[in-house]
Amino acid sequence: MAFVIAPQRRLPGATANQYLGLFNDSTNGKSTNHVLAVELDTVYNVDFDTVKGTHVGIDINSLVSLNSTPPAYITNGGESKNLDLISGDPMQVWVAYDGIDKELSVTLAPINASKPNIPLLLWSQDLSNVFLDSMYVGFSASPQTVYTSHYILGWSLTINGKAQPINLSNLPEVSQLNPRSPELDRQSPEFPPVPAENAMMLTMVLSILIPIVVLILICLGIFFFVRKRKFAELVEDWEEIYGTHRFSFKELYKATNGFGEKEIIGRGALVKSTEVYCLLLRRKWPSRKSLMIQDMACSNLLQKL
Repeated sequence: MAFVIAPQRRLPGATANQYLGLFNDSTNGKSTNHVLAVELDTVYNVDFDTVKGTHVGIDINSLVSLNSTPPAYITNGGESKNLDLISGDPMQVWVAYDGIDKELSVTLAPINASKPNIPLLLWSQDLSNVFLDSMYVGFSASPQTVYTSHYILGWSLTINGKAQPINLSNLPEVSQLNPRSPELDRQSPEFPPVPAENAMMLTMVLSILIPIVVLILICLGIFFFVRKRKFAELVEDWEEIYGTHRFSFKELYKATNGFGEKEIIGRGALVKSTEVYCLLLRRKWPSRKSLMIQDMACSNLLQKL
């Protein structure tokens, strides 16, 4: 997660994962971004991070931190104590910029501790060329393969002055929002960078295959539609009332005992290969009494196979 000051509410082309919803592979590092971010990162990335494990970093126009360090706070007695960003324990973060000294500071402390006099991170730079006349402030985060939940229990912002203290007694309990499972992995794995050539090749292949598949499906749909209409049978008016009086090949085969010789009652005069069979068909036709009717039929449409 990161505290962000940016020129737009939605940064164009920003992607998730290691880019935290701020940049992408082509915009990361450009001075035209005009983005300041203070990241509270729970995942180590070999492309951007110099500190392994969880860390706090100051980023300007890039996710390569200008200054970063493991999370900790310095007591007023000068003792440094470590903090764990994935412990599930709430903590306080102060981000301040001194426009006179041109110095940005980041300070951390446990939830019930007062603000330390010594900040965790310092970075000296004139931010007038980073900030535009109109800027937005907020937070940004993105999912990764390691389960992490970030909760902003409360925050305060002031320009040209000291931020108003937060009433800690009004903050919700973290356990009420999402109890942390002890089985979750607390290690921050290293993610190898994804080669840009592979991503570009995959995009090109998909851009070619998807239109081809869609075109094939459209052609198949047209083919079956035309074929169905071409071989559709004409239904007479009386057939709509009493049902179609037609027989399948299976019915004819069964009625003639497999086109047996005993069922032949005649042969064609013009076409010698044509044989006439006598069929005994049993079929239930729809009627008011649903009677079983025996049909005696002779057909000269059966050609010997």
